Amino acid sequence: MGTKKEKGRRHFRKRKTYGNQMLPLELLIEQNKREIMNNEELMEKIYMKIDEKHTAVRESM
Repeated sequence: MGTKKEKGRRHFRKRKTYGNQMLPLELLIEQNKREIMNNEELMEKIYMKIDEKHTAVRESM
């Protein structure tokens, strides 16, 4: 008869969660190119975000 191994606390590896993360702007644009090209409002929003991004980079330098 073998001896029973003592069971300690099991440590599970955490699963990576991608659902709650914000995708990078460039990746979103790549995925939805066709929709964006047909929708002028979306185009304007994206250009505004890009402008904000660039002004923030310039100010920090």
